[in-house]
Amino acid sequence: MPLSDSEYTDILRSLRMTMRESGLAATDERIMSEFRERQGPFHDLMAYLRLLIIDLSLGSDAQVRTVLHRMRTAAETESGVPIQGFRLELSPEESRRYGTESVDFGPSPELNQTLADLHSLLEELGTAYWHNRRG
Repeated sequence: MPLSDSEYTDILRSLRMTMRESGLAATDERIMSEFRERQGPFHDLMAYLRLLIIDLSLGSDAQVRTVLHRMRTAAETESGVPIQGFRLELSPEESRRYGTESVDFGPSPELNQTLADLHSLLEELGTAYWHNRRG
């Protein structure tokens, strides 16, 4: 049974609420600012998911691994243990703006799983939608 427009709208609303409750309100706002014009509930949800995947993948392990690899080859630690991650210390103004004094970067298995889940959801919704449209 295909999903209705109101169900696609509910999914998007729930996803946005989850983003805000998870401390990702700025990401949600950035994604919504990319919407040029509304294409309908299904297309809005698909666009949101695509933009969310792009946004989250910027902080995925692939990018962190690349930076860590470069740092490990260019810098040595006093202990000889390879660099496991890095911390970006924010200025007082940035700390007030973002509500944190620093941002830690390191491998995140949870983020990779979230991205895989979002890719699966995007594929399943698209497949079901187009299958049902063909009748």
